[in-house]
Amino acid sequence: MSDNRIKRVVIVGGGTAGWITATSLTKAITSAQLSFLPTSTP
Repeated sequence: MSDNRIKRVVIVGGGTAGWITATSLTKAITSAQLSFLPTSTP
């Protein structure tokens, strides 16, 4: 059998939506490695 669990999640972007998404996914998918890459506006 293959392991179909989510192992890694990358959120690209910042702001309120990025932080809310990161927080929600951290609570929902506890077995995944979460990476957050905020972007800056020029």
